[in-house]
Amino acid sequence: MALAVTMAAWTAFAPSSGPHTSSLVCRKAVCTQMVTVPEVYESYYSSLPPLQRQLSDTTGPVAQGAMGAVVAGAAAVGYFGLSAVSSRLAVNAVGGAATGGLGLLARSKIAKERKESASPAVAKLLASGMGEVDAAALAAVATEYGVEKKEFKAQLIELYGVFLGACLDSSQVVPSELGEIKKLGELLSLSRADVGSAFHTAGRRLYSRHRAYLEETEPNDSKALLNKFVFLAERVLSQDESEEGYRYEAMRAQKVFQLSKADWASRAEEVALPFYEKVLDKVVAGQQAITTEQLLRIRADFGVNDERAKDMHAVTYEQVARVLLAPERGAAATIDAAAQTKLAETRALLELSEETTYAALLVLTSPLFSAAMSETLAAAEAAEAMDEATAARLAGSIAQRALELQLSGESAKALQAEALRAAAGAKLSEAVTFLRAQNVPQVVMLVEELVTYCERMASLMAATGTVDGADAAAMAQLVGSLGANLGCKESEVTSLYRLLLLSYLEGQPKVDEVRQASLLRLRQILGLTESEALAIFQTAAGPLFKKTVKDMVKAGA
Repeated sequence: MALAVTMAAWTAFAPSSGPHTSSLVCRKAVCTQMVTVPEVYESYYSSLPPLQRQLSDTTGPVAQGAMGAVVAGAAAVGYFGLSAVSSRLAVNAVGGAATGGLGLLARSKIAKERKESASPAVAKLLASGMGEVDAAALAAVATEYGVEKKEFKAQLIELYGVFLGACLDSSQVVPSELGEIKKLGELLSLSRADVGSAFHTAGRRLYSRHRAYLEETEPNDSKALLNKFVFLAERVLSQDESEEGYRYEAMRAQKVFQLSKADWASRAEEVALPFYEKVLDKVVAGQQAITTEQLLRIRADFGVNDERAKDMHAVTYEQVARVLLAPERGAAATIDAAAQTKLAETRALLELSEETTYAALLVLTSPLFSAAMSETLAAAEAAEAMDEATAARLAGSIAQRALELQLSGESAKALQAEALRAAAGAKLSEAVTFLRAQNVPQVVMLVEELVTYCERMASLMAATGTVDGADAAAMAQLVGSLGANLGCKESEVTSLYRLLLLSYLEGQPKVDEVRQASLLRLRQILGLTESEALAIFQTAAGPLFKKTVKDMVKAGA
């Protein structure tokens, strides 16, 4: 019975595919959903040949005893087996020596297999949790299985690659995978060069499996998987304190996929940005408290550069401001004291300058202020007269709205002028429409109304402080060259001025001071120079002057 057990043990150590092959098989067998170290290595360990699991579970003394039993059993077979053929002691001794030699070969095979079982032993520890592995535990495994330092390091690198392969089984990027990859390298005491080699090997295997799909022009899952690999590799390799070491390992990985440095960085960032955006979304929603230091650490972990982060922070600030302001409320939307405090805290959290945050806020408040300004302009137009009291009342409402929206004086003035130009431009466009329809009476009436409107609004703008006064210079500043800005044709601009001039000259060869002032205002609005206006006057007044002279001569006769 003892002999049968020994022979069975011996025949069990037939040549196998070896640890390298078994690890490759494992990577195909790992479930795509297993992205944690314990799950991956539990699956890896379960996929190993029974012999390797048995040796990894066998203590050193027991294994040594088993190897001795194999040699002794083989020798006994040679000696006693030949006794049935020959009774000579020498023949039996030779047989025992020969089969004993085979036992020594088997023992050597067992010893080799046992050394190769050090890696499964570490995998078994990892399957129980990363807390089970430290430098002392690894040293104990190496000693227990009699593995030399260099050979054991190679096994650990291969074991590290098992988890990389599991992570690259799916194109979906999970942040926890990156954290476990980093921590696993530290637990296995791998150098930066060791980690770089593992990523290089993983990259070559990925390229080999997906090459045909990576060369396609359309997006596909293989390309997404490549982006994931680039992201993971970049984040892990960039931890190298040596810039030269990082460049070397990154360049090796880039060459596998024939990627330029810029393309590599772009792909890594493409994967990283959505994760940082999710963090910033929580800032907008106020779901959890977060500090500037935490944001900085998250950016470092995901590889989001400062310039890109600055742009994203500006967008985040605008989103926070939008929630607080609620511009959909229209005239009821204000930035009260509580909102101001929240915005100040957000600006500090995101480390944004006052200029950046004000620009973001202005995007939201400008339409609201412009709407209020349009209503004020309509009220000013409907007023019986633009006296000082009316101008002061309307100017007060504009100032109040600017305060509610936290607008600076400069921004408020610019928006007021912009609203006035828009309103005046609409009136001018209407006059041009009737001009094209050759409705001269309607054109003259609308042009006169335009001039009157601009004069009245200039008084309002003077009251608000947008301009210094309601004189010609203020008119030019507010609505100067409006025709050119609206894209009116040169012939249309001159026709509008000429028609108003002719209406003033009708029945009289001279234009009074009041109408001269109106013509000056219109010239400023249309953007005509003084010489251009004079030429129009000469062209229009010439026939009238001749007619007047004829009439005078005829009357004298």
